[in-house]
Amino acid sequence: MNINMMSCRYEALQDICAAYQTIQIPLVGFNGTQYYPVVTADDMGMYTLIPKIASFFSWTLDNTLKYFFNTITLCALLIGLVGLFLLYPSVKQRIISTITLLLIASMTSEPLDIYRIAPAITIGLLPFTTYLFAKQIRSKTTPAFLFFAGLIIGFGNTLRTHAGTPIFFFIAIMIIFEAISSRRKIIFCTLLLSGLAMSKLYFSHQYKLYTQYIEHHYPDTPCDQGTHIFWHAVYLGFGFLENQYHITFDDNLAKERVSKATHETIYPSEKSEHFLKNEVITLIKTNKKFVLYTLFSKIGILLLFLLAFANIGMLCALLPPYDWKTLAAWIVALAFSALPGMLVIPRENYMFGFITLACLFGLNYVNRRNNLLYSLLFIGIEAVACHILSIEQGLRLLLIYSLPFYCCLGLTILFLHFITKQVRLQ
Repeated sequence: MNINMMSCRYEALQDICAAYQTIQIPLVGFNGTQYYPVVTADDMGMYTLIPKIASFFSWTLDNTLKYFFNTITLCALLIGLVGLFLLYPSVKQRIISTITLLLIASMTSEPLDIYRIAPAITIGLLPFTTYLFAKQIRSKTTPAFLFFAGLIIGFGNTLRTHAGTPIFFFIAIMIIFEAISSRRKIIFCTLLLSGLAMSKLYFSHQYKLYTQYIEHHYPDTPCDQGTHIFWHAVYLGFGFLENQYHITFDDNLAKERVSKATHETIYPSEKSEHFLKNEVITLIKTNKKFVLYTLFSKIGILLLFLLAFANIGMLCALLPPYDWKTLAAWIVALAFSALPGMLVIPRENYMFGFITLACLFGLNYVNRRNNLLYSLLFIGIEAVACHILSIEQGLRLLLIYSLPFYCCLGLTILFLHFITKQVRLQ
């Protein structure tokens, strides 16, 4: 396998793609001899869309994965750049914004996996959201954007659980506290939820096709749940620190313990989730000290991420003039995106959404100050943070390929500067 993806996901996709060529039912695999229901214990979005795309274009699985995830990252980057260029008028602000987005994109572009989805949604939607609510809330484009945002958030959530939910909360809080009529607030919230519902309906229909096929052809076989299993991840999250229970962050460990205690042969299942839920509750009741040590150790890592990637932007946010509405939206979004790290494990790839939000939070408040020293400090710390986390593509992109990079960067900035200037004049 030449693709940087979890082997279990890649192998499941191989079998599903092989089966989709003939039966065109999601989450059904073909292992070379027979068809079988694939149990991924994962979100169904990728297992639904990738086979469809590969079949439609007659691409190999490797090429489909490359085109799919790279297109998502590139589109998010370009949309985010346009949003930031509309929000910030000065060339200095736009250069800082461009470098920040490129650093974020390069940080999250290493895995061809669903960990890219949260940062892509954040990059693509947050700058435009901030722009519209700051300057164009009564524009005719705002309703269309809110529906589109709901659609993208719903789509992203089916690829990676709650990948877009922090942005949903951000937009919802901005709508609720915006100085507009109650009627307009209701319309905006309805549009946002309508986009979310449309994505949900499509994937619910795909899941129904799968369950109907399994019930007809494999009546004694349990169906995949179509979403990421929760208590499995929370239980393994207690393996963040060395512990007397010998819990480590290993999927096979949870499976073995469930099998040993319940003699359950099917994993994951409702029975296995119920068992692990009880194990988590028992841990909390019997060893609160261990639970709190583990929780606050994870919070400490998350605070380090926040300090590294929001850095001087946190100081700028505390300086007057204050905008409590926007600050509240940022805090809620950051808090929700930190939950996977608190409940499971704060690894970099799991926390790409949180890291991206921290970067954009810092950028937003640094650019508001429009101070050259603040901007240089912000970018400098950002680049060092990338290096410390061993996500070195950002530095290679900025330093090694300097001539072609700065040529492309200059042309992009000039083009977007001209386009956004025309838009602002209109």
